Amino acid sequence: MVRTKLLFLLIFVLVFTWISVPVVMSYSEISVEISNNLSFPLEKSVQFSVELPGFKVSNNISVNGGPAKLPVEIVKVANNIVTLKSLLEFKASEKKRLMVRYGDDISKEYTKIFKPDFIGNYFIGFGSDNLYIVSMATQNSVKISDSKGKVLLDKTLGLNETAGLILGKDQTFEIRSDKPVFAELSSLKLDYVRNSSDDTTSVYGSYFTIFIPKEIFVSAYKNTHIKIQNLKGEVVFDGDLPERGVYSNLSLKPDFYTIETDVPVSIQFGYSDDNIYTIFYGNLNSFKGVSFGDIIYSSLYPDTTVTFKTKDKIYDSENLKTPGDYSLKEVVKEFSEETTEYEFVYIKFSAPVFIYSNSSSGNTGGEQIPSIDGSGKTFVFRTGKIYNFDSI
Repeated sequence: MVRTKLLFLLIFVLVFTWISVPVVMSYSEISVEISNNLSFPLEKSVQFSVELPGFKVSNNISVNGGPAKLPVEIVKVANNIVTLKSLLEFKASEKKRLMVRYGDDISKEYTKIFKPDFIGNYFIGFGSDNLYIVSMATQNSVKISDSKGKVLLDKTLGLNETAGLILGKDQTFEIRSDKPVFAELSSLKLDYVRNSSDDTTSVYGSYFTIFIPKEIFVSAYKNTHIKIQNLKGEVVFDGDLPERGVYSNLSLKPDFYTIETDVPVSIQFGYSDDNIYTIFYGNLNSFKGVSFGDIIYSSLYPDTTVTFKTKDKIYDSENLKTPGDYSLKEVVKEFSEETTEYEFVYIKFSAPVFIYSNSSSGNTGGEQIPSIDGSGKTFVFRTGKIYNFDSI
């Protein structure tokens, strides 16, 4: 049998602008304006630097978006220049005004923010077979080249317009675009069952157009409306999901689908049988979705507390003391050929973790691992089961 892999590419892209405006008040405060320049809703980890006059090392910092406090991480302090990271939910083309407050009387509520981006305008990848591109903006010039600089594709795409090509075996490629695109690399082949072409990947957000080979699971963290349709406008689902609700469809036709929700959700998609090893993405401190076999959660930061639940069992909380520590939970215990087995899981964590799922066998494909701080220099990850398939 041929084991193949679906791989989702992640990349950072700057799609926001910000303006800092000092505000003279009886307390220390800076106004920061940040804009979503895209025509669809987006949750975004935003990093920005502000000059805080009179800032002292002993001062605490908060970031407010209207009346609500936002999660904040202090990335760097250099004299009065402070680099902050926060997590924002934007509507389409929305501008937000944030208030950065600092002083001894500000409560200290910092958190680690780990939120990979799922769109970008510069990719370097490696793989075989199908490469799918979805433009996330109008008048978007997209060029794909191989490692020798040969142009494989050069097109101008509109919003939600797609393009693709078939790569050679183990081919290195580069994608450059004027505006953000979604890129998906897949070696899954029809018929998936007989080809043993297995794997799933995941994204997190409130708006995506993605190529789905066969299966999708959408998991809600809050009550939300969800609409799924193909690019011809044919609606697959249009309804409401309750908090922690899951929509599943195991028999979609291979096609591009647009998923729209009111608030960010976890989307797991692909085709899953026995050859699975994949990473799942959730919100800032939890993941709700399905496991296709074992669940492995691995810490990225010291002293991370994790609680794990299935539909039938609540496990004791665990403390992962150092980055790379992990815990494995056997969730799906019985497997049948040519069948997708899965169980619902809910994981909560005090600091970001990687969440993996495997199945009853290994996988010869790969999974892209995001770097810890987005710099591409620091990685903490675990490998899956390793088999010599040539000997089977």
